[in-house]
Amino acid sequence: MKTEKNREVKNRIIRDSRTIKIISMVRILFVFCGLFWIVMNFIFKPVAVTGSSMYPVLENDEIIITDQISYTFSEPKRFDIVVVYSPEEEKNVLKRIIGLPNETVQYRGDSLYIDGNPVYEYFIDEEYKAEAMEDSDLDFTEDYGPVKLKDGEYLVCGDNRVVSKDSRHFGVVKEEDIIARYLFSLDWLN
Repeated sequence: MKTEKNREVKNRIIRDSRTIKIISMVRILFVFCGLFWIVMNFIFKPVAVTGSSMYPVLENDEIIITDQISYTFSEPKRFDIVVVYSPEEEKNVLKRIIGLPNETVQYRGDSLYIDGNPVYEYFIDEEYKAEAMEDSDLDFTEDYGPVKLKDGEYLVCGDNRVVSKDSRHFGVVKEEDIIARYLFSLDWLN
């Protein structure tokens, strides 16, 4: 009789132990999912590239990861790829920072000038540029400016200048309108 009672107590302890383990695992999973949601919505955010304004660096339907907090701790830098709001398209778009606050920016003869000095745009694919302009006598980047930026203003352009709607069309963007910074592409997953 005593042995049967001991066995019953032992089985109850084992069941209670399993229940505690399951509850602990569910709690851990819940906390993990909550932290993952916070990180993916407020720190790193996946973004789908739409359109060809950043081609060939970023392609239509490519998934990228952006960082939404780095500019809280540092200033945007020239040639960073960023997510900004486009009032012309009434949506967030990906563009590259070209001009920084208090600079004078100009495109002349398909070349970028910052404060009157030529600046090489290393990210422009010269082969693609030549193909895009093969049947045209226009420049890849039409003459623009000079534009004097004020404090907190940035000039942004798409890498595929022929099709990009950017600061040359909708004007400069304010620092607070820079939503996120491009970190990397998930294109390698495909």
